[in-house]
Amino acid sequence: MNIARLLVRRSSGRLKARQAGKFVPLQLQSSRSCAQLQNFVNTIRQLGSSVAILSSAFHIREHTSQLLALYRQNASELFPRRVQAAREPTLRDSTVQAKKERELPPQLIARPRVNVNLDLEHFPSQFEELANHLVVFVQCLKEFPEFIDESINASISLFEADLRYWASCLHVYKGQFRQPSIQRYVHDLSTHFGDHADQLASTLVLFLEVGVPTIRYAQKHKTDNLLNLSTVATFFSAVIATTLQFSFQLTETRTQNAVNTFWFASLVFSIGAAVNSVLGLTWKQAIYRPPRHRVPWWVLIWIKRSPLVFLVISVACFSVGLCLFAYGSNQSPVTSIITTVMTAVTTLGLAAVSGWFASERWIFSKYRGRKWLMDILLERIERTWDLPGFSHARKAWQKTSLSLRGCARLLGRWRSWIMCNDWESSLSDDGKDLEAGGLPWVAGAGEKAETSDTGRTRRKQALLSAMKTIHLQSTIIAPFITPGKKRVETTGADPGDIDSGKLVAEPVRAERSRLSLMKRKLGVLELTGDFEAHQALVRDAQFSEDGKFLITSSWDGTSIIWQTHPEHNLLSMYRVLVHPKSYVGQTVWSPDSTMLLTKHVRSVKLWTQHGVCHKTIDRQTNIRRVAWLPDGKAFLSVEENTVFRLDLLGKELDSYDFGMTTLHDAAVTTDGSRVWAVGVLSESPSKLHPSKSPVEKRLIVYNMQTKCIEYQIPILDDVRHVSISRKARLGRNGLLALISYEIQPPQLWKLYRVSDERNASASITRVRLLHTYLPRQTGVEFAGPGYFGGKDDELVLCASKGRDIHVWDRESGIYLRHIPAAGRSSDLMCMTWNPASENPFMFATGSHDGAVQLWSLSPTREVQEPSVMADG
Repeated sequence: MNIARLLVRRSSGRLKARQAGKFVPLQLQSSRSCAQLQNFVNTIRQLGSSVAILSSAFHIREHTSQLLALYRQNASELFPRRVQAAREPTLRDSTVQAKKERELPPQLIARPRVNVNLDLEHFPSQFEELANHLVVFVQCLKEFPEFIDESINASISLFEADLRYWASCLHVYKGQFRQPSIQRYVHDLSTHFGDHADQLASTLVLFLEVGVPTIRYAQKHKTDNLLNLSTVATFFSAVIATTLQFSFQLTETRTQNAVNTFWFASLVFSIGAAVNSVLGLTWKQAIYRPPRHRVPWWVLIWIKRSPLVFLVISVACFSVGLCLFAYGSNQSPVTSIITTVMTAVTTLGLAAVSGWFASERWIFSKYRGRKWLMDILLERIERTWDLPGFSHARKAWQKTSLSLRGCARLLGRWRSWIMCNDWESSLSDDGKDLEAGGLPWVAGAGEKAETSDTGRTRRKQALLSAMKTIHLQSTIIAPFITPGKKRVETTGADPGDIDSGKLVAEPVRAERSRLSLMKRKLGVLELTGDFEAHQALVRDAQFSEDGKFLITSSWDGTSIIWQTHPEHNLLSMYRVLVHPKSYVGQTVWSPDSTMLLTKHVRSVKLWTQHGVCHKTIDRQTNIRRVAWLPDGKAFLSVEENTVFRLDLLGKELDSYDFGMTTLHDAAVTTDGSRVWAVGVLSESPSKLHPSKSPVEKRLIVYNMQTKCIEYQIPILDDVRHVSISRKARLGRNGLLALISYEIQPPQLWKLYRVSDERNASASITRVRLLHTYLPRQTGVEFAGPGYFGGKDDELVLCASKGRDIHVWDRESGIYLRHIPAAGRSSDLMCMTWNPASENPFMFATGSHDGAVQLWSLSPTREVQEPSVMADG
């Protein structure tokens, strides 16, 4: 077997292995998410009002398992040799499993089961159902106000937004989930789905470690309050029942009847407070209670407020009844008065504190914590003092206060002056003792000091003792104080780059074939011309269809038409086109090489091949790309999400709407009936946008005759350019398109027509991926579009960010030549191949520094035709 073809198969195998390997981390991340959800369920059962969140967690596990099964089914169909499909249970297995379930005791914890009837068409519905349960999960988390973590809510909300976006976009491809292009897109989504599932597991770990203990403590605190309230109400009921034994028989006077009335009412309310406290305690601890928004408001008020309110009313009734009982039982007037006064004091205190609590809650609800009750009271006091009647009194009081403060300051100064004089005289007498190092004398516990100067002597002795102590401490500690060492900083050396591997040259068999000849020709390609053409980067370059001219356009405001000399492998400057107002973004030769289009920001200029501006066509919006129609009588202008068909005078002949897809590039098929466009989806059909995952991009085949989208393919990579081969021989129904991406390698797609199964006389358009052109080295990042080259577009070329040029065989995908960046100090910005049949191996490149380089066969080196040999 040919070694080159073996390398292609190995490269293709590595690509498939890398793509199939995406399922392994998805499986691990989904399993970890389900395991954390199970731990969450087991832990959250200890909290009250958890049945709703238990239900939503179960449904999340269920739909995650079902989506994992769908991803396995999808990956097994894409990569049957690398991902094993799930084994379908037989009738015998189902019977044995049912028998085991009947023999086992009923499980207290429900386990999710995967629906065996799931199909790939259920991907959008599964995404939507999982998003709905994530919303319920977040709402249930908000039912625990004791712990609020915005990171958990934000993580789940991002997951839910991406799920809805994916579901909305996938609804467009209903009935196409068995096609490889759609299956590849769904498989690529598995990476982002796994990242969200892993993030969900991480947030659940944080909630279990921090949130659950916090919620448990807060709920225990609330239940303890209700338990204490129930205990107080129970004991108070016993007190009321005991006191009723002294008055229930006294019914002779109105006062005695009033006493019985208040005490019976107090007993009723105290019993009600105790019972409602037990009811509230049961409500708090029940896991099957519904969320707060599912409970009537009066039920919540009764459960939360009635115990405390009933107890307060019971205490008030008992206090009033006690005062009346003091009068009704013919007690001493002193006893009755003292009882009434004490009851009034306690009642007013209770009412004041209760009013303060209620006012604080009202102020907090009104001002959202910006102001407190004391702030409001001070503001009201200030407003009261500003009234006319109070303002004069306030000013008089301020003047009196200032006078009193002045007198107090004078008295303080006089007293300080007297004390300083006394201290100076006392210190002068004993200063010699301090200088001599002697300690001041302090009277012992059993000794008596003189009575005349007791206070003064004590103050003097205390001051001298303190000064001596400071002197001794500084003398003792000073020898032990040493200067600290300076900190020494060390830095490690950066590790050097290690080459991951080296290319080993493979021997090439001397066989006469197309690939061997191309390799030989590419092997003698060399740089034959380097021209300092422009003062800024070369934005675009293109050979004419007849190969006689080359045009290069730069951001310096000029375009240069070069005349080619294939016999000498040289270029000569033919015309210079000046664009003083705007730079040129694209240049396109007409199919007959007689006209030229230059695309500007909002205008298109039509030139002759001799550099004469024939027409300037102004547009209202920014122009993305332009493309000639095959007949050369009109061209297409790509603007946002619409493609306009214009004649050579700028008249709009037709327009083609691409819906919500913002186009990057478009190319016309050789028969002029269809447009192959690439772009990014501005929003989903449901007006949604992704949160973390990439925006969906699309490859679209548009029929200009029926004005409808015939086929579209979703992708995640940043697609930029499309080029249709005009010379490839694929038969009557086949067209080739080269799709280029931002960093990823270029891909070759085939557009073909097949018979419609529903209508035998009709045909439908289909698109199939043929090749992904991989380099031999790993980690190569491509820059710029890919290009067709060679005779009949038999080559594919693309430049990398390392300024290297990679060449493949279009038909087989074999890697033919790596042209290194030798001699190029600037990045490549564009490339173009000379399509002339006389000299097919010639191409030009434009650099970032404005240079134009010509690559062709060396005139001094001839390529020998290989001898005819049979392929062994």
